Amino acid sequence: MPKWNPIHDLNITERQGLPELRPLFSIWQEQRQKIKGSEAEQQFQEKLKREWAIETGIIENLYSLDRGTTRTLIEHGIQASYIAHDGSDKAPQWVASILQDQKQALEFVFDFVGENRSLTTSYIKELHQLLTRNQPTTDAVDPFGRSVEVELLRGQWKVLPNNPTRTDGELHEYCPPEHVISEIDQLLRHHQEHLASGIPAEVESAWLHHRFTQIHPFQDGNGRMARCLASLIFIKAGGFPLVITRDHRNDYISALEQADFGDLTALVTLFGKVEKHWFIKALSISEGLLSHKTAVRQILQAASKRIEERVQAVSERQGQVFHVAEQARQRIETKLRDTMKTLQQELGNLGKLKVRVNTSEEGKEHWFRGQIVEIARSLDYYADFQSYAHWVRLQISNGDQTDIVVSLHSVGARFSGVVGISAFLQVKSPSADNISHLQDPIAICEDVFQLNYLESWEDVSTRLEAWLDGVLVTALDQWQKGL
Repeated sequence: MPKWNPIHDLNITERQGLPELRPLFSIWQEQRQKIKGSEAEQQFQEKLKREWAIETGIIENLYSLDRGTTRTLIEHGIQASYIAHDGSDKAPQWVASILQDQKQALEFVFDFVGENRSLTTSYIKELHQLLTRNQPTTDAVDPFGRSVEVELLRGQWKVLPNNPTRTDGELHEYCPPEHVISEIDQLLRHHQEHLASGIPAEVESAWLHHRFTQIHPFQDGNGRMARCLASLIFIKAGGFPLVITRDHRNDYISALEQADFGDLTALVTLFGKVEKHWFIKALSISEGLLSHKTAVRQILQAASKRIEERVQAVSERQGQVFHVAEQARQRIETKLRDTMKTLQQELGNLGKLKVRVNTSEEGKEHWFRGQIVEIARSLDYYADFQSYAHWVRLQISNGDQTDIVVSLHSVGARFSGVVGISAFLQVKSPSADNISHLQDPIAICEDVFQLNYLESWEDVSTRLEAWLDGVLVTALDQWQKGL
């Protein structure tokens, strides 16, 4: 690991963000206005905050919670009674108090953004004090190398070094206590300059998060504080709090280590991926509860208004997004046909191997609909087939039939100008009784690819190419393992 050095500003190449992210924030803000104040929006925001509060401490190994308990807490609220003694490694009452503090800290960040305040030293200290309110102690190492528990200085800069020893035995050096004040001042100066120059949110959040962790100004809670500050940047830009979960842990640690060596790219990419996930989730559930406890007449009125809005939205935006989607569909078909030819050339001497590509011609759009819905559910979004729906299939037959399907469809509860692309693999196996057995579809993409009406084909094509390459590598690897 590199030795500690004073923090440095972004360089020229690091200032370029992810071009697809800013349009998504704009679309979400537009959609949010339509449901603002509704029960649906309130529940979405509440569950998001709960998930953030739960996962931010799990990442730090502050406590553990099994997935069932986590889901219960997200759905029903943070209460000690929902935490079974075998659902966590710590006392339920203590865990619940820490979770409440972390949730309130995030709400404090939302208040900060709503009041349009500037980030200051006093605010950072106040946020830390709130975040650690029910954490009286922290682990430390005494002069003899023994692990001890010491009083946590809440809302105060560290007075002793807090350099951890890594699993490989190396010491990770953070900023010495005597330099914390000057380093935080430098951090805030650069941050204000970045805001003035319009640095993209995903870049600024990654930079601020990483540089804050380099300083490590508090005795404990620095990782949670860094995610608070990164969330602040995204919320201010119209996005979502940065929800880094236990499933992101390896990628997150790896990206931070790359940033330690001067490359923020992986951290920016990861933060953008997390924001895109929540964008798709927000579009998908934004109206899910709007008609709850609503009279029949109100439901019919809402339905009429929704149909009218859908027609208007489609007529205004389909020209842009569907044109790009068609170009994407053509590129996907070309890519799958190129893959088909490669398979035929490399494996054509195997007599039983047959490969072909077909598409959702008129009348076939409904094929694979159940599988596409299942994959969308697993990726946590709503697939809409009313506005736009197409698929392309690469079929490989060698006794078993393997379908590699790439689906293009609208995303969200109402058409908002966003088209998603997902991919799955499904195997059909013959049996002795001449009845084919269809296995469950397997997602071969980590997330749904998104394009929107504010993007041109030039904006989309490079991203799509990389996404498609990953899909095909995953699919063919899965296929060959089943041979």
